[in-house]
Amino acid sequence: PPARPPTSQCMFTVDAALDRLSAALAHARRLGADAADAIYVGDASTSISVRLGVLEDIGRSEGQEIGRTSCMTIEGSRAKPS
Repeated sequence: PPARPPTSQCMFTVDAALDRLSAALAHARRLGADAADAIYVGDASTSISVRLGVLEDIGRSEGQEIGRTSCMTIEGSRAKPS
């Protein structure tokens, strides 16, 4: 599996995300895929709650996902995506 990002940087850089997508597609090709798609989604948000003019809470969240779908032809028919 691809290496995780350094702990000091939670979200992938654009170049790092592209590297991981390329690796996922290369892996599908090595497994014999006829076609493959890969997607990266990164999300970060910050929230601030104020009640009656008083700060109640500050929050931050981050998430990222990489997904791949590949198709292989088996005995002349299309196999289910994996």
